[in-house]
Amino acid sequence: MFFWNRRELWMGTSMEEYARVTGLLRGAGIRYDFRTVDAARDARWSGSLGVDLAAAMTYYVYVRKEDLSRAAHLVSRSASGITCR
Repeated sequence: MFFWNRRELWMGTSMEEYARVTGLLRGAGIRYDFRTVDAARDARWSGSLGVDLAAAMTYYVYVRKEDLSRAAHLVSRSASGITCR
């Protein structure tokens, strides 16, 4: 999926929510792409005092532009607390 043809559907730090969102998309047959950012990568080498390593991973889920409204409706309908973009 090319970056110009995708939109961010969801972003969060919970691996459980990430698994739920991607599971819903897979179940509905909606293609998605994802990206993870490890904010604590440098903290592991220089010291992690004060860094919450459990919340340091940020997950991004992207869908095709034409699937965004359907995917957002599916994800927001299934669980409260999930923020769709």
